[in-house]
Amino acid sequence: MMREAPEIFLRGLFERALRAVSADETLPPHLPPPPEGRTLMIALGKAAAAMARVALAQRPDIARGVILIPYGHGDPALDPPPGIDLIEARHPVPDARGAEAARATLGLARALGQ
Repeated sequence: MMREAPEIFLRGLFERALRAVSADETLPPHLPPPPEGRTLMIALGKAAAAMARVALAQRPDIARGVILIPYGHGDPALDPPPGIDLIEARHPVPDARGAEAARATLGLARALGQ
């Protein structure tokens, strides 16, 4: 019986762990059914692009929103529809783009009303 090299074994464990915590695996069971009225997407942080991709695949009715990610944390498979802005900004110390995104996000949330 031939055994795997430790590097191959450890790489396999690492890849399985990453899949287990991916947005593709963890998010779908927690997405609620579409509510009545409008739905606004606000996705923030390093995992925001992956989570937004999964949410938009499950909920194509989401037509407005902001996805704010740190520079370099995009998801090549994410193609947000018109009305959902993808903004890259500096993190953890915000830059002008981050401030702009915060204002845009606040404006969208305020426009929802009751």
